[in-house]
Amino acid sequence: VPGQMITISIFPTDPISPLATTLIPARNRSAALPARTSNTTITANTS
Repeated sequence: VPGQMITISIFPTDPISPLATTLIPARNRSAALPARTSNTTITANTS
């Protein structure tokens, strides 16, 4: 469910994050990490 993945990305520090990680495979969790890095890269380019 893409909706769950989006929720994790929006609330990475939320208490629900570890719970979602347990429900969702580690592969999805890894996908969330590069997504955040991508946002940081875009910000750096803007600067």
